[in-house]
Amino acid sequence: MLAPDMPFLGGDEVDLDASRTTLFNIAPVVATGGSHEGLLSYLIALSAAHSVNTRDLFKHVIATPASALPPGVRQPGFNNEYALTVNGIGPYAESIATRLNLLTGRRDLENLTLLPLRSLFRFNAPALMSPTRKWCATCLSIKSGERRSHLPLAWSLAMHQVCAVHRVQLIDRCPHCKRCQPFIPRLPTVWMCAYCNGHLGANIAMSPDAVPSSTEEVWVSNALLDLVAYKHGSGVNLLPLFLANLSELIAVSAGGNRAEFCRQTGFRVGALKDWFAKTQHPTLPQFLRVCFAADVLPSVIISANPAFKNSIVLRDMRLRLLSRKLPPRLSDSQRRDVDLALKSASTAAVAEPLSKVCRRLQLSRNAVRYWFPQHYATICNRWKRHEKQCAEERAQCRRQQIDLAVDSLAEAGIIPSRSRVERKLSVSGYSLRECGAREHYKARVKFRSGT
Repeated sequence: MLAPDMPFLGGDEVDLDASRTTLFNIAPVVATGGSHEGLLSYLIALSAAHSVNTRDLFKHVIATPASALPPGVRQPGFNNEYALTVNGIGPYAESIATRLNLLTGRRDLENLTLLPLRSLFRFNAPALMSPTRKWCATCLSIKSGERRSHLPLAWSLAMHQVCAVHRVQLIDRCPHCKRCQPFIPRLPTVWMCAYCNGHLGANIAMSPDAVPSSTEEVWVSNALLDLVAYKHGSGVNLLPLFLANLSELIAVSAGGNRAEFCRQTGFRVGALKDWFAKTQHPTLPQFLRVCFAADVLPSVIISANPAFKNSIVLRDMRLRLLSRKLPPRLSDSQRRDVDLALKSASTAAVAEPLSKVCRRLQLSRNAVRYWFPQHYATICNRWKRHEKQCAEERAQCRRQQIDLAVDSLAEAGIIPSRSRVERKLSVSGYSLRECGAREHYKARVKFRSGT
């Protein structure tokens, strides 16, 4: 069924289920140029159509215990952090899209995610989904006056940094309070800050140090819009198509010499070996680098008939698509000093967590694990044993305090209710809400009553 005064807002030719549904059957926004909305934006639009809190709708209607969704959707940090993959390829995207199809009677909500590209990219590939919610302030300032504003799916990609329409950098913080926005907000709107209620599309003056968008950044944005807008037949495996077209591209541009192709396009020599020999999936930055080298859009490189030019001049993308933090390079003397410090920490009288040791040495956990794996394992295991021993000692003290509180109240002729025992325990820093405390309290009360 449709919401009152809520017509279909996008052109749609799929066959819809006419039976009654749990949620309103509103059509997703389908804009030209690949800027159609993502699944998270559609969830916000559903909440607005029902005039309810977005998180309440998700918790009590969509992610109910009987919904068979992954248990992670009901965790406290899902709305702000883990929901970033709802627009992606992983299990959250697949299960939530299927669930919304069932509740709304639609059959096309998978197209609001990257699920049509799951045969080309791995769901956990690096530089795929943006860790924060991004938007174009100019676009939101224009769309906020429309009846239905939305967040394009392409904005949720990590490499989409520039608005292809206005050629300005996307932002991920409120221009008023400078805070990142949750992926699933409480208020069913895409242009209002979840914390200060300010307009996310406010016309804030650009910083004088801001770097203007480069031609390559604009090309990447247009390529990503083309990629999410590309429609292929259901069940088509895109990876063999991509590898076959890549082989043809190498034959046309480099005479079939893969090493020469890599040198001209900025790949390391031998980078393509795993793709062809082991049928490994490319990452999104690698895929776009191939498209940029041939000066074609992604829809061409994964089509059945790419029709490359007879003579292609390859080009190398100077833009760094994936930033990686290089591991620290330790000299021999530095490694000896760190080795002695880690050995001292692993044999100290009092166990320390690895995080504290790393802060003292100004090294990351990954660096310690890479350079000193034995010390890493020793310190971690030692701290785990220390935490386990402390937990057992605290549990023993808590049981003693519960026994003392119940006995003192019973001997005074006062019923040892939970609230009274809780007040006595709070003086010592304990609570009946701790693991196993309530069970021990019930057993002690039963023992004192003689039943």
